[in-house]
Amino acid sequence: MTPPEDLDDSIHQQMKDIAQDTMRALDLQNYARVDFFVTPDDQLYVIEANNLPGMTPLSLLPQEAEAAGIKYPELVDSIVRGKMDLYDQGLAI
Repeated sequence: MTPPEDLDDSIHQQMKDIAQDTMRALDLQNYARVDFFVTPDDQLYVIEANNLPGMTPLSLLPQEAEAAGIKYPELVDSIVRGKMDLYDQGLAI
């Protein structure tokens, strides 16, 4: 499962913050997956931002959601509703 169970909470929070910053910098809307490399001395590097990540139940994004307590149907519903909200606001690309 992702994130790894032994990942320090402060590192995990930094990853979340950097992922959100990355999405804003790349103008990614609604959902994406940002992958990291973490060095042994806890330096973080973004290695990929995927604007259309896999959505099978075995793909990383659904696994990450599951680790956060979000079930697959809830994840899909949230993505669809989020995109609809962006369209309603005239912000969807």
